[in-house]
This record gives sequence, structure tokens and C-alpha cells, in this order.
Amino acid sequence: MKKILLLTTVLSVASLYANTTIPTPEKENYAASNAYKKIQLDYTIKDVNGTSWHIYGWVDVSIGLGGISINHYDVHLVGGGNHYHFVGKMSTQGNGSTDIDGLLEDVINKKTIDIDGDMKTLLIQINDDVIKNNS
Repeated sequence: MKKILLLTTVLSVASLYANTTIPTPEKENYAASNAYKKIQLDYTIKDVNGTSWHIYGWVDVSIGLGGISINHYDVHLVGGGNHYHFVGKMSTQGNGSTDIDGLLEDVINKKTIDIDGDMKTLLIQINDDVIKNNS
């Protein structure tokens, strides 16, 4: 009798476990489990050439199980007689390199410019500052 009762209990528990659905991080649930934050930037930095840049705008970040994740930049860079507007994303890879996926507009001349050389270095410097100051 004890063996039958034990077997029935084991089968009942196994049946409950088999019918249980384990939640997965679907988009709706994932958004609810992360804390979103919009960080305002408004500061001055010097680039590698010594030019002062006034940086202002917004950075959207999320804080989840994996830590802080920078989702989107919408920042202006004003310095050296130039005014640029960057909208996009930057992500630092495991090897230390930073990928930039976005659009850099020359506000004065109303044209899109390539993100390379000193501008890439400046954007990476901004990204490093955001990570350092919000970790």
C-alpha cells in the first residue's frame, strides 16, 4: 500500500511539473523586468587635439540582469566652430573596440558626415564617459 501511495505521489508531482510552463523573456515580459532610464548629458570635454566640445542631449539606458546597457544616443557636439548631431547606438565589444551604428549630421552645413578619425574617437570618449559615470 505504501509503495502504491508513493508511486501515485511521484506521478502526480511529475505530472504537475510536466504541465508547468516556465516563463521566457519575451519582449513584453523583458521590458517589464528592466529599468529604463533617460540620462541627460550637458558637459564639456577636450578631444585628443585639445579642442573643447560642449556635449548635450540624451542617452537612453536600461538596467537589467546583465547590468547597464546603453540603448540610444541623441546628442549634440559643439566645438571648434562645428556643431554635430549624433543619433544612434554605440556598443563596446569584449576586445575593447567600440562599434558605432548611427548618423552624424553637420548641423551648420546640413549634411551627413562619415564617422571616422577624430569624430569616432570623440564619440568613443563620450561613450566611455557615460559608462564610467553610470556604472
